Amino acid sequence: MAPPKPRPSFGEFIAPETPPQRFLDRADFAGKSPEEAVACLMEFESDRKDLEAVTRNQKRMVVRMVLRDLRERGKDLSSVKEADVRAYRAFLLHLVELRKADPEEKAGISQDYAAHIVSQWNSLMRAVFGDQSRPGEGLIMRNFTQSPKKVQRYSDDEMLRLIAALPHKRFQNQHYRELVHTYLELAWCSCGRIGSLNTEILTWEHVDWDRKVLSFKHMKNVDEHDAVLTDRCIERLRAWQGFVSQTPHWRGRATPILIGPRGDLVTAQFINRTLKALAAMAGVRKPITSHVLRKSGGTMMARQNPKLAQEQLGVTWKIFNLHYNQPMLEDRLERRDILPGATASSQTPVERIGQAYLKFQRGLVTRAELDELVQRATIEPTRNGRVDESPSYV
Repeated sequence: MAPPKPRPSFGEFIAPETPPQRFLDRADFAGKSPEEAVACLMEFESDRKDLEAVTRNQKRMVVRMVLRDLRERGKDLSSVKEADVRAYRAFLLHLVELRKADPEEKAGISQDYAAHIVSQWNSLMRAVFGDQSRPGEGLIMRNFTQSPKKVQRYSDDEMLRLIAALPHKRFQNQHYRELVHTYLELAWCSCGRIGSLNTEILTWEHVDWDRKVLSFKHMKNVDEHDAVLTDRCIERLRAWQGFVSQTPHWRGRATPILIGPRGDLVTAQFINRTLKALAAMAGVRKPITSHVLRKSGGTMMARQNPKLAQEQLGVTWKIFNLHYNQPMLEDRLERRDILPGATASSQTPVERIGQAYLKFQRGLVTRAELDELVQRATIEPTRNGRVDESPSYV
């Protein structure tokens, strides 16, 4: 047996130096048009691998819009001051009030969109120029909040109705029908975002057939994430793999899972249009998008175990509670039995005594406990407030 290696000495240990974070100088943007400035900013951000294409595009559009607004006052990134930021914040608040005053005319912008503008602008300014989030410094804009959008969630039964409508939906070819069927099963049990599922990065080598796990390689907030799959989803994946492997675009395990009939990916717009058509054919009168499926699955799991639902979604606890764990009135109506006092008053004395007697027969309660349960059932009011006559159990 080899002797253990000696423990390194802390006194001799030298911590590696962290290279200073690189930022751009705002003075370099003097005289640049909004389009030129945005191009420079996004080039600086191109090194970030954690940003989805849709997120980059959102930042690009928001920053270009703000810079164009600032240009109306003769300002650019090099000359904008704190007073200009305060004025722009007040301008956004003014647009929000216009929408509230006359929502039918679509004047102004929503509170959520104003918050989106502020969030995208702030995150880019911090990343590129190193602005800190202390009040009154840099280009930080405050007093905006986003509220999670409430959705009418789908149930398991409604999802099965969507799948049952697939044979009746006209597709350009069978490949599209099989692809949508696979997407529905994957999205429903994994609760994956459309950008995490419909991507070249997610290939067949990321399916663990033995453990029934799908390893996402591109998420919105983390680099990797494992999602547990159902037996039904695994069965669909096997059928889909058998179908795709017969096409000329099959590249073995390196093939993207949701590869289209021409060897590329279908668009998110195609997925959402198809979901709407299937819902209409299935008689499900609820708005539906790919993200509605994610929210629906997450909230359904949260009914049983919120922590496991959060892990399956791959989000933080804060994001989970804010955007996904959203029980609605219908959920409380379905679970009226958990309300205080509901258990005792939801049954008649005869039903409660019958349950107590069954427990006694199974050895779950003693004879003394049975007598106590019977006495309690006899004197407790029922749901209508009356005390019913209860027959003897012997």
